[in-house]
Amino acid sequence: ISLLTLITFIITQVFSLGFGVSLGIIYFKEDDNIRRNATIWTAFYTLLIFCCCALVILYPLADQISRLLFKEGGFNQLVVFSSISATFGVLCQPFVMQLQFENQAMRYTMFNLIATLVTTALNVVFVVLFRRGVEGWVVSNLIGSVITFVLFAAIAGKRPTLLQLDVAKKLLWLGLPMVPSFIFMLIMQHSGRYMLQAERGLEELGVYNIGYTFGMISSLAVNAFTTAWYPYFNSFVSRQEESRAIFARIATNYVAV
Repeated sequence: ISLLTLITFIITQVFSLGFGVSLGIIYFKEDDNIRRNATIWTAFYTLLIFCCCALVILYPLADQISRLLFKEGGFNQLVVFSSISATFGVLCQPFVMQLQFENQAMRYTMFNLIATLVTTALNVVFVVLFRRGVEGWVVSNLIGSVITFVLFAAIAGKRPTLLQLDVAKKLLWLGLPMVPSFIFMLIMQHSGRYMLQAERGLEELGVYNIGYTFGMISSLAVNAFTTAWYPYFNSFVSRQEESRAIFARIATNYVAV
């Protein structure tokens, strides 16, 4: 599971094409709600096209990825299911961000809570009750990802529009330069897992991952802030002079805390 999260992390960061950065910039530069809605749907269509093409390429390489990751084959199905699960997470991103941009905090929190509870319940059913082990964990996460996507797309993805090529170009132009930084982040945060597995085996990697998870508890507060910060920060795109004093105070308090 610890190594499979590497696949999820890579796909989430690379397949998203940096839209986690560029989408907010383009969205808030538009004053018209119709154009803003078109930006969300254009981001979704662009991600959908790229993700479908990427999965078609990745599918025949599942065995090679399995051997690279686990030093042996036979985990093709786990690799494929993990890839598809991560892809649904990527496709959900524009609709999740739309709720943030529109300051729908209650809906955003409620939908994320429902998605988390559903996925956790599926984990328990497949792993504990059905005793499917790692396969059960992967399958339940895939089902949870699909349900989460449908939930956010049905509620947040209102008023579908056609693909806007000019908007897609802007999203890619601003987003793609961010992809290398995600790769460096992968090396910093996750490469140790691969090294530990190669040197000491899966058993010790599993113990390490449990400790790593407890250590990441401190990130809950940081992630909560950054989730709220991104749409708030971008809302000042047309009033940058006003942001100078406000951002300075926020930065000082954030670093202090």
